[in-house]
Amino acid sequence: MRLYMDGDWFDALPPGSTYENEFEGLILSHAQSLFPGFHCLRFDPLISTPLGDVKPDLALIDKSYRVWHIVEVELSTHSITRHVKPQMEKLDASRPGAEHADWLADRYSALDRSRVRRLVQDVPHGTVLLTNAATPNWDDALASLPAVRRAVVEVYRSRLNRTILRVNGSQPELPGDLVSPLTPGSGHLANSYRVDLVSALPDSLSAIEVSVGETLYRYRVRRLGDQKYLFPSASAPIKQKAVRLLVDSANQYRIED
Repeated sequence: MRLYMDGDWFDALPPGSTYENEFEGLILSHAQSLFPGFHCLRFDPLISTPLGDVKPDLALIDKSYRVWHIVEVELSTHSITRHVKPQMEKLDASRPGAEHADWLADRYSALDRSRVRRLVQDVPHGTVLLTNAATPNWDDALASLPAVRRAVVEVYRSRLNRTILRVNGSQPELPGDLVSPLTPGSGHLANSYRVDLVSALPDSLSAIEVSVGETLYRYRVRRLGDQKYLFPSASAPIKQKAVRLLVDSANQYRIED
């Protein structure tokens, strides 16, 4: 396949003509465009799993600390049975902890250590297999790993040695407007909502203005132990059921069922 852009023709590189570290470097250099809303970071600590130790390649950390993914970068020419499937089985079974969050925070100053720690500890990671070409011949072997996202980034190059990337497959997604599910408090915390996803609200946040229906209310954000709660002003309702805290592109919060 050929692509035309900005007065130049680009030809698809044969899958076997690229080294994996070159392909991974292209992904990192174009990460902001490929994965908007995520920090895309090199992530290769040793992780112990029930199936054996494994080293991933990249991590995608939602910039709002709601979801995260471990990414395995592979060339489509690699062996699915000898390498790719065993690697993906280990990554899918892995349960990274605080030490892996610290590994990231130690290396990337853009990350909030406290929030990335809670994210990694509280939220199961997604697993992404990122290849440089579609791999329908891997379908049967990977059928036992339905949760694995199979993203594809194809590399095209022109005679002037310009490079463009074509994206397809199942790309990692952000959770839209959702900040966190909220659960009504109980006992002496009955007049509050527990923030189920602690990492989604910055530790420095002390209060937020929240729309409930057509009315705007002020909620205090309090940390109690390892949990966060929203305490409303006197007139704000607390629904005795699970609700959702949402935020729009203008940073306006709202609560909905």
